Amino acid sequence: MVEPPPASPPLTVQGALRWTWQNLVFWLGLLVFIPALLTVMLLSLGRARHTLGRRMLRGWGQVMLAALGVRVVVQPALLAELVGRRRRIVVFNHTSTLDMFLFPAIWTDGMTVVAKREMAWIPLVGLGCWLMGFHFVNRTNPATARASMRAAAEQVRRAELSLLMAPEGTRSRTGHLQAFRLGAFHASADADAPIVAIVVRGADRIFPRQWAYSRPGTVTLELLTVLPSGAADPSKEAIHARAEHLRAAYQAALDDYA
Repeated sequence: MVEPPPASPPLTVQGALRWTWQNLVFWLGLLVFIPALLTVMLLSLGRARHTLGRRMLRGWGQVMLAALGVRVVVQPALLAELVGRRRRIVVFNHTSTLDMFLFPAIWTDGMTVVAKREMAWIPLVGLGCWLMGFHFVNRTNPATARASMRAAAEQVRRAELSLLMAPEGTRSRTGHLQAFRLGAFHASADADAPIVAIVVRGADRIFPRQWAYSRPGTVTLELLTVLPSGAADPSKEAIHARAEHLRAAYQAALDDYA
Protein backbone atom coordinates (compact mmCIF):
# COMPACT_ATOMS: atom_id res chain seq x y z
CA MET A 1 0.00 0.00 0.00
CA VAL A 2 1.38 3.39 -1.01
CA GLU A 3 1.42 5.85 1.86
CA PRO A 4 -0.16 9.28 1.26
CA PRO A 5 2.15 12.28 1.01
CA PRO A 6 2.77 14.20 4.25
CA ALA A 7 0.10 16.75 4.99
CA SER A 8 0.86 20.39 4.29
CA PRO A 9 1.45 22.47 7.43
CA PRO A 10 -1.61 24.40 8.63
CA LEU A 11 -1.99 27.95 7.36
CA THR A 12 -0.71 30.23 10.10
CA VAL A 13 0.61 33.78 10.29
CA GLN A 14 4.11 32.38 10.81
CA GLY A 15 3.69 30.13 7.77
CA ALA A 16 2.47 33.01 5.61
CA LEU A 17 5.42 35.15 6.69
CA ARG A 18 7.84 32.30 6.00
CA TRP A 19 6.36 31.77 2.51
CA THR A 20 6.57 35.51 1.75
CA TRP A 21 10.16 35.80 2.97
CA GLN A 22 11.38 32.73 1.10
CA ASN A 23 9.78 33.74 -2.18
CA LEU A 24 11.12 37.28 -1.85
CA VAL A 25 14.67 36.03 -1.28
CA PHE A 26 14.37 33.50 -4.10
CA TRP A 27 13.23 35.94 -6.80
CA LEU A 28 15.41 38.83 -5.65
CA GLY A 29 18.35 36.44 -5.58
CA LEU A 30 17.67 35.37 -9.14
CA LEU A 31 17.32 39.01 -10.23
CA VAL A 32 20.89 39.57 -9.00
CA PHE A 33 22.41 36.20 -9.90
CA ILE A 34 21.16 35.82 -13.48
CA PRO A 35 22.39 39.22 -14.79
CA ALA A 36 25.72 38.70 -13.01
CA LEU A 37 26.05 35.24 -14.54
CA LEU A 38 25.11 36.57 -17.99
CA THR A 39 27.82 39.24 -17.66
CA VAL A 40 30.42 36.63 -16.71
CA MET A 41 29.43 34.43 -19.65
CA LEU A 42 29.62 37.32 -22.12
CA LEU A 43 32.96 38.67 -20.87
CA SER A 44 34.55 35.22 -20.83
CA LEU A 45 32.86 34.08 -24.07
CA GLY A 46 31.44 31.20 -22.09
CA ARG A 47 34.82 29.89 -20.93
CA ALA A 48 34.10 30.65 -17.24
CA ARG A 49 31.01 28.43 -17.19
CA HIS A 50 32.68 25.53 -15.39
CA THR A 51 34.83 27.64 -13.06
CA LEU A 52 33.63 31.08 -11.95
CA GLY A 53 30.05 30.33 -13.06
CA ARG A 54 29.95 27.25 -10.85
CA ARG A 55 31.34 29.18 -7.89
CA MET A 56 28.66 31.81 -8.34
CA LEU A 57 26.00 29.11 -8.43
CA ARG A 58 27.44 27.60 -5.25
CA GLY A 59 27.19 30.97 -3.52
CA TRP A 60 23.57 31.37 -4.60
CA GLY A 61 22.68 27.95 -3.20
CA GLN A 62 24.37 28.69 0.10
CA VAL A 63 22.57 32.03 0.44
CA MET A 64 19.21 30.37 -0.25
CA LEU A 65 19.80 27.67 2.35
CA ALA A 66 20.79 30.29 4.93
CA ALA A 67 17.62 32.27 4.16
CA LEU A 68 15.54 29.12 4.61
CA GLY A 69 17.21 28.32 7.91
CA VAL A 70 18.60 25.03 6.60
CA ARG A 71 21.94 23.68 7.80
CA VAL A 72 23.74 21.22 5.55
CA VAL A 73 26.15 18.64 6.93
CA VAL A 74 28.30 16.97 4.27
CA GLN A 75 30.06 13.73 5.21
CA PRO A 76 33.86 14.09 4.87
CA ALA A 77 34.04 10.96 2.70
CA LEU A 78 31.62 12.58 0.24
CA LEU A 79 33.57 15.84 0.18
CA ALA A 80 36.73 13.89 -0.59
CA GLU A 81 35.00 11.98 -3.39
CA LEU A 82 33.75 15.18 -5.05
CA VAL A 83 37.08 17.03 -4.96
CA GLY A 84 38.64 17.83 -8.30
CA ARG A 85 37.33 18.04 -11.80
CA ARG A 86 36.97 14.56 -13.25
CA ARG A 87 34.60 12.31 -15.10
CA ARG A 88 31.76 10.92 -12.94
CA ILE A 89 27.98 10.52 -12.75
CA VAL A 90 26.65 11.87 -9.44
CA VAL A 91 23.23 10.58 -8.37
CA PHE A 92 20.98 11.23 -5.36
CA ASN A 93 17.59 10.31 -3.92
CA HIS A 94 15.18 13.08 -4.99
CA THR A 95 12.75 13.74 -2.13
CA SER A 96 12.44 17.49 -1.72
CA THR A 97 12.11 20.90 -3.35
CA LEU A 98 15.13 21.74 -1.21
CA ASP A 99 17.31 19.75 -3.64
CA MET A 100 17.40 22.72 -6.02
CA PHE A 101 19.42 24.61 -3.38
CA LEU A 102 21.30 21.73 -1.74
CA PHE A 103 23.28 20.66 -4.77
CA PRO A 104 24.22 24.12 -6.04
CA ALA A 105 25.52 24.75 -2.51
CA ILE A 106 28.07 21.91 -2.84
CA TRP A 107 28.68 22.41 -6.57
CA THR A 108 32.15 21.56 -7.81
CA ASP A 109 34.03 23.06 -10.73
CA GLY A 110 33.26 21.10 -13.86
CA MET A 111 29.83 19.87 -12.75
CA THR A 112 26.78 19.91 -15.00
CA VAL A 113 23.26 18.58 -14.53
CA VAL A 114 20.40 16.80 -16.24
CA ALA A 115 17.10 18.65 -15.69
CA LYS A 116 13.56 18.08 -16.86
CA ARG A 117 12.62 20.12 -19.92
CA GLU A 118 9.88 21.99 -18.02
CA MET A 119 12.52 23.91 -16.07
CA ALA A 120 13.59 25.67 -19.26
CA TRP A 121 10.31 27.62 -19.30
CA ILE A 122 10.45 28.95 -15.72
CA PRO A 123 11.26 32.68 -15.82
CA LEU A 124 14.89 33.43 -14.88
CA VAL A 125 15.43 29.82 -13.75
CA GLY A 126 15.39 28.57 -17.34
CA LEU A 127 17.79 31.30 -18.45
CA GLY A 128 20.17 30.45 -15.63
CA CYS A 129 20.09 26.76 -16.53
CA TRP A 130 20.79 27.58 -20.17
CA LEU A 131 23.72 29.86 -19.27
CA MET A 132 25.21 27.09 -17.15
CA GLY A 133 24.94 24.59 -19.98
CA PHE A 134 22.53 22.24 -18.23
CA HIS A 135 21.06 19.36 -20.23
CA PHE A 136 17.28 19.35 -20.60
CA VAL A 137 15.52 16.01 -21.07
CA ASN A 138 12.02 15.47 -22.42
CA ARG A 139 10.84 12.64 -20.19
CA THR A 140 7.67 12.09 -22.23
CA ASN A 141 9.66 11.05 -25.32
CA PRO A 142 12.02 8.11 -24.63
CA ALA A 143 13.86 8.42 -27.96
CA THR A 144 14.53 12.13 -27.48
CA ALA A 145 15.47 11.61 -23.86
CA ARG A 146 17.97 8.89 -24.78
CA ALA A 147 19.54 11.14 -27.43
CA SER A 148 19.86 13.97 -24.88
CA MET A 149 21.52 11.61 -22.43
CA ARG A 150 23.99 10.43 -25.07
CA ALA A 151 24.92 14.05 -25.77
CA ALA A 152 25.37 14.73 -22.05
CA ALA A 153 27.53 11.61 -21.64
CA GLU A 154 29.70 12.62 -24.58
CA GLN A 155 30.30 16.03 -23.02
CA VAL A 156 31.18 14.37 -19.71
CA ARG A 157 33.67 12.08 -21.46
CA ARG A 158 35.21 14.76 -23.66
CA ALA A 159 35.48 17.59 -21.10
CA GLU A 160 36.03 15.53 -17.91
CA LEU A 161 32.82 16.75 -16.25
CA SER A 162 30.69 15.52 -13.37
CA LEU A 163 27.06 14.94 -14.38
CA LEU A 164 24.47 15.34 -11.61
CA MET A 165 21.09 13.64 -11.96
CA ALA A 166 18.35 11.88 -10.01
CA PRO A 167 17.77 8.28 -11.11
CA GLU A 168 14.16 8.57 -9.90
CA GLY A 169 13.60 11.26 -12.52
CA THR A 170 11.35 13.44 -10.37
CA ARG A 171 10.75 14.35 -6.74
CA SER A 172 9.04 11.75 -4.59
CA ARG A 173 5.55 12.74 -3.46
CA THR A 174 5.80 10.67 -0.27
CA GLY A 175 9.50 10.91 0.57
CA HIS A 176 9.89 7.22 -0.22
CA LEU A 177 12.28 5.90 -2.83
CA GLN A 178 10.74 5.54 -6.30
CA ALA A 179 11.62 3.27 -9.21
CA PHE A 180 14.91 4.09 -10.92
CA ARG A 181 15.08 5.20 -14.53
CA LEU A 182 18.06 4.00 -16.53
CA GLY A 183 19.50 7.30 -17.81
CA ALA A 184 22.28 7.55 -15.21
CA PHE A 185 23.37 3.98 -15.89
CA HIS A 186 23.42 4.47 -19.66
CA ALA A 187 25.42 7.68 -19.11
CA SER A 188 27.92 5.80 -16.95
CA ALA A 189 28.47 3.29 -19.73
CA ASP A 190 28.51 5.87 -22.55
CA ALA A 191 30.90 8.22 -20.75
CA ASP A 192 33.02 5.46 -19.16
CA ALA A 193 32.43 7.23 -15.83
CA PRO A 194 31.89 5.82 -12.32
CA ILE A 195 28.65 6.49 -10.46
CA VAL A 196 28.98 8.42 -7.19
CA ALA A 197 25.82 7.82 -5.15
CA ILE A 198 24.75 10.40 -2.55
CA VAL A 199 22.17 9.76 0.18
CA VAL A 200 20.13 12.84 1.15
CA ARG A 201 18.72 12.56 4.66
CA GLY A 202 16.18 14.92 6.22
CA ALA A 203 15.21 17.09 3.24
CA ASP A 204 11.81 15.40 2.82
CA ARG A 205 10.92 16.35 6.39
CA ILE A 206 11.87 19.99 5.92
CA PHE A 207 10.51 20.81 2.45
CA PRO A 208 8.39 18.02 0.90
CA ARG A 209 7.33 18.36 -2.70
CA GLN A 210 3.79 19.60 -2.05
CA TRP A 211 4.66 22.18 0.63
CA ALA A 212 4.67 25.86 -0.26
CA TYR A 213 7.64 26.77 1.96
CA SER A 214 10.53 25.25 3.88
CA ARG A 215 10.87 24.78 7.59
CA PRO A 216 14.26 25.27 9.25
CA GLY A 217 16.29 22.14 9.97
CA THR A 218 19.35 20.07 9.17
CA VAL A 219 20.03 18.00 6.05
CA THR A 220 22.82 15.46 5.83
CA LEU A 221 24.54 14.39 2.61
CA GLU A 222 26.43 11.10 2.74
CA LEU A 223 28.40 8.98 0.31
CA LEU A 224 26.52 5.72 -0.28
CA THR A 225 28.87 4.01 -2.72
CA VAL A 226 30.96 4.45 -5.84
CA LEU A 227 30.11 2.07 -8.68
CA PRO A 228 32.77 1.44 -11.32
CA SER A 229 32.06 2.60 -14.86
CA GLY A 230 29.49 0.55 -16.72
CA ALA A 231 31.49 0.74 -19.95
CA ALA A 232 32.81 -2.82 -19.53
CA ASP A 233 29.32 -4.24 -20.11
CA PRO A 234 26.78 -1.81 -21.60
CA SER A 235 24.24 -4.54 -22.37
CA LYS A 236 20.58 -4.05 -21.51
CA GLU A 237 20.76 -6.80 -18.88
CA ALA A 238 23.82 -5.25 -17.20
CA ILE A 239 22.26 -1.77 -17.18
CA HIS A 240 19.11 -3.11 -15.48
CA ALA A 241 21.16 -5.12 -12.97
CA ARG A 242 23.23 -2.05 -11.99
CA ALA A 243 20.06 0.01 -11.51
CA GLU A 244 18.46 -2.66 -9.33
CA HIS A 245 21.64 -3.10 -7.30
CA LEU A 246 21.98 0.62 -6.60
CA ARG A 247 18.30 1.04 -5.75
CA ALA A 248 18.53 -1.82 -3.25
CA ALA A 249 21.55 -0.14 -1.65
CA TYR A 250 19.63 3.13 -1.37
CA GLN A 251 16.61 1.39 0.11
CA ALA A 252 18.72 -0.34 2.75
CA ALA A 253 20.39 2.95 3.72
CA LEU A 254 17.08 4.81 3.91
CA ASP A 255 15.44 2.00 5.92
CA ASP A 256 18.23 2.34 8.49
CA TYR A 257 17.56 6.07 8.71
CA ALA A 258 13.79 5.66 9.13
